[in-house]
Amino acid sequence: VPVLDGRADIRSLSAGGFDVRTMALVASRQGEATDMTLDADLGEGTLSAEGRLERAEDGFAATLSRFRLAGRGSEAVLESPARVSVGPEAIEVADARLRVGTGTITLGGTLGENFDFEATIDQLPLSLANLVKPDLGVDGVVSGAIDLEGTRDEPSVRGRVQASGVTASMLSQRGIRPISLTASGSYQNGAGSLDQLSADLAGGTLTASGSLGETLDINAQLSGLPLALGNAFVPDLALAGTVSGNAEITG
Repeated sequence: VPVLDGRADIRSLSAGGFDVRTMALVASRQGEATDMTLDADLGEGTLSAEGRLERAEDGFAATLSRFRLAGRGSEAVLESPARVSVGPEAIEVADARLRVGTGTITLGGTLGENFDFEATIDQLPLSLANLVKPDLGVDGVVSGAIDLEGTRDEPSVRGRVQASGVTASMLSQRGIRPISLTASGSYQNGAGSLDQLSADLAGGTLTASGSLGETLDINAQLSGLPLALGNAFVPDLALAGTVSGNAEITG
């Protein structure tokens, strides 16, 4: 791992619709480690972070000790340091916690020949994305979790997600109401299982469940699904009306 020492200043950067007024990245050599700080003015908010990159036995370690993204009365703050240690056999992620508005993101565990990793999202406000790109117009709240266990050859994954009031400018500008959904599923022994999918899509509903592996067996039901959802992606379609029905997907 190289040891760095220097400074980079950026002004009036615009790329892919994202604007950065100013950004300063400073790297300072501390023996066999590099301390780094980042400060940026994003126009609608500010970003500051501090961390360290250092050599470790048979690998390296990266620590994010401070992180804060703030603006428009919202903020994301790192409440406990995030440390990733990379060795020849495994990657270890020390338990880390990020507070995002009234929600939190926590993660930690080990990834190697054996897996033991968990990540949890609790009441995450999607509106924070607007600090980086204001015209997204994103809103809503998301919670969920993913547990990864097993081995590299035979991983076992279980996950769940719940979202409510999800919207964005491209939807609201076309009169499409916020979307809510709940889903859970798993992957084990080379096959996936969709335990539950239930979504309220702008007044219509979609439910589904089934399995995915060497064979496919999915049952889905649509009720009053607005075709206008397609207009959010291809406005010239000018779709109207609703669709209902059942589907069985096998193979």
